[in-house]
Amino acid sequence: MALRRKRPGLLHTHGYKAGVLGRIAARMVGTPVVSTFHSGERFRYPVSVYHWLDDWTSFLGERIVVSKMIKRRVPFPSAHIPSFINTSKAPPSGTLPRRVGFVGRLSEEKRPDLFCTLARRSPPGVEWHVYGNGPMGARLELEYGDTVRFHGTLTDLEPAWSTLGLLVMPSRFEGLPLAALEALTAGIPVLASRVGDLSSVVVDGQTGW
Repeated sequence: MALRRKRPGLLHTHGYKAGVLGRIAARMVGTPVVSTFHSGERFRYPVSVYHWLDDWTSFLGERIVVSKMIKRRVPFPSAHIPSFINTSKAPPSGTLPRRVGFVGRLSEEKRPDLFCTLARRSPPGVEWHVYGNGPMGARLELEYGDTVRFHGTLTDLEPAWSTLGLLVMPSRFEGLPLAALEALTAGIPVLASRVGDLSSVVVDGQTGW
């Protein structure tokens, strides 16, 4: 076992599979463990069983959560760390590019299909760009490829941020997404669903809506 061989001072887990297996393995070799809960979505059976196991085995270590909603859900005391990036509370200055972006996994909980619907209905002169991959990607690109440009997953989004004038996050579930924090740090307003702790960093009418 890697934990027994390498003897790390701390194991940090993310996600339900890593959380359940990692905490059990760490307990067997006496390694302290901390788990970060950053996913706001709850899937149907059978994945719901794994989420339940993840929540209820978290007593085997310490717990960090990224939103108040997740803190209420996790059945044991946890440390709420809401944002590790300093985001500006001031409105963006200067003229923003007429270029709208979606950054994230192309799956049901993120609602990239709604983003594409908005693109199809938008007035001329606005560019719509998707950064990410996922199970909905092929269908959306086939249906909306004439309106939306699909870039796939980028290992470094820094060049993309400087080209965007708006980030749209129409998610059904969120914790506190890194994409929103990075966009706000870059001075890009965010149009987002009121889910998770997005409303704690998106100042309505100032840095986003």
